[in-house]
Amino acid sequence: MSNSIRIGFMSIVFSVLAYFVYGNSISAMLGMLLLVIGSALTTLLSLIPFVGVIIAYFANTVYTYPTIMHFVGITPTWLTTLLLVFHSVIGVVFTIIISAVVLKLRN
Repeated sequence: MSNSIRIGFMSIVFSVLAYFVYGNSISAMLGMLLLVIGSALTTLLSLIPFVGVIIAYFANTVYTYPTIMHFVGITPTWLTTLLLVFHSVIGVVFTIIISAVVLKLRN
């Protein structure tokens, strides 16, 4: 299984929810999957110590979300807001952990 692509559980949950939120649309489901992947990649910016979560949030709200949502044709709903909040919380955790490691290594 080392050569397989693993899709996270939350990616599947958000995609299935998008199917129902956007009116039983397979294209919306696949669009949400693309949005989840793009947002997850942008959330990796949260690994920058101290300010990473701010940079990641800015990149998600200004670049990633508008670009992907325009490309796939989905509109902002409670589901896209929930996805942003979910990745922001993960980003806060990443930034706190990385910042603590940096401070620990500095001392």
